[in-house]
Amino acid sequence: TKEHTAFMVVYHRFDFDNSGEIDTKELAGILSWLGYAVTSDRVAQIALEVDVDNSGSINEREYLMCMRRIRDREVEQVRTMMCKYDEDGNGLMEGCEIQQFLKNLGYHPDDRAIA
Repeated sequence: TKEHTAFMVVYHRFDFDNSGEIDTKELAGILSWLGYAVTSDRVAQIALEVDVDNSGSINEREYLMCMRRIRDREVEQVRTMMCKYDEDGNGLMEGCEIQQFLKNLGYHPDDRAIA
């Protein structure tokens, strides 16, 4: 699929030593480049979860597992936060609610972008 191909292009771009595997620093670079707000501690935790061969680095298969976990967690976090900030339950949020919502997800949008 297009998504798989795009993920693999990024994986190989950040495999700086061309080892065929990435370390947590390279993984953090990938996630940051893709726009995910993930702390270095969280990157290390995720890497431990997906490093099924216990090599200490992430191969292509483990990387795809990692991306799936990150996306699934982010979707769940967005759903939870939307319920929290949708005070009247109509499925919509006002500008100030959106700004706080995004900040709680780890993003810091420009105020002008939300207005």
